[in-house]
Amino acid sequence: MVTFITRHQLIEAYPVPSSRPGLSRWVKKYGFPKPYYANHNTPLWSPDEVDSWFISRPNNHPEPGVIANG
Repeated sequence: MVTFITRHQLIEAYPVPSSRPGLSRWVKKYGFPKPYYANHNTPLWSPDEVDSWFISRPNNHPEPGVIANG
């Protein structure tokens, strides 16, 4: 069975913009997964798609406590 999360659940579970325009910008600019719609005003996201998107993002930050040489 496929499960979905609401915008509120998405914002609480992931480091994503809390505004609708911010999420829309991420979809257009960064390729964030597009929502599915239960109805005209209820966007839903697949947690699996969101997890895959975050895993695919480049990790340019060093591990905490590690100081880069330079």
